[in-house]
Amino acid sequence: MGRYTYPASFTILSFLDLFDTLLYCRLMSVLVQFSEQFLAEGPGVYAEDLDTGLSVMNSYRKLCADFEERRADLAAAEKLFDLPISVCTF
Repeated sequence: MGRYTYPASFTILSFLDLFDTLLYCRLMSVLVQFSEQFLAEGPGVYAEDLDTGLSVMNSYRKLCADFEERRADLAAAEKLFDLPISVCTF
């Protein structure tokens, strides 16, 4: 796959930086919302009713698997566009 040359007036890196920042802000917003919901409604809330806690834990496993799938998709997109792979540590 060949490299394209862009006119000097078209700043692809600025666009990619903006896109990366917007994506990071959106991801952080979703993760903050998820963590707040997990603390308020997650399996730990049902300490007295373990069966309900177990069923809630299974639904949160699915949500975590969805986050992992999105992370893998983003890593594949970064690799496709020859961008450095982002490491998300919190």
